[in-house]
Amino acid sequence: MAQTTQRRYQLTRVRAGDYIVPTNDGKTLLRISSYEETGDGEELVNGKWRKITGTYWSAHRYELTVEQMHARYGDDIPDDFLDWDRWEHVAGGFGTRAACIEDMVGS
Repeated sequence: MAQTTQRRYQLTRVRAGDYIVPTNDGKTLLRISSYEETGDGEELVNGKWRKITGTYWSAHRYELTVEQMHARYGDDIPDDFLDWDRWEHVAGGFGTRAACIEDMVGS
């Protein structure tokens, strides 16, 4: 059985399918988001190509510590903080939000 990493910070819901949580060391903010695959992509499974469809989860990071975020924004986080051009994609293709968080939380 795999060891589960204990999270030090609570997951904050931005909107449906979009969450922010700091890494356990508090040095990076992670944005965990769902996205839909509609069959445009394909993957090779057991020697056969299959269309990729369904809901998947990805992680993006923002190089900002928890302390820096509170000092800069306090409780009034500006709308442009959530602009995707501020977030670096680091991982994707997770079948569940929990799997994405488990993979990323200790980063």
